[in-house]
Amino acid sequence: MAAKKTTLAIRAEQTINPDGSITIRAVELTDDRDIRSAEAAKRLGLGRDNICMLCELGEKHGGLKAWKMPSVKQNAPWRISLASVLSFRDRNSHATR
Repeated sequence: MAAKKTTLAIRAEQTINPDGSITIRAVELTDDRDIRSAEAAKRLGLGRDNICMLCELGEKHGGLKAWKMPSVKQNAPWRISLASVLSFRDRNSHATR
């Protein structure tokens, strides 16, 4: 089985401990990439219809941070913030525990 590599940009805090060792703690995800609804569905384990509903709901109301490019036919694909997908996944994984 091949390993999948993932790169994320994070903001971290570094602490020097009394024994001289260093502790690095991730504070915030700073990755500002956008993904499509198919990838968001795969990451969250939901259907694409559910992802579109979460995009329409918006981040303020518990959904995803997403937008569409202007188009004449109003059929542009959703562009979804990867950070909001990861945050949504973390919120919901804590709620089910």
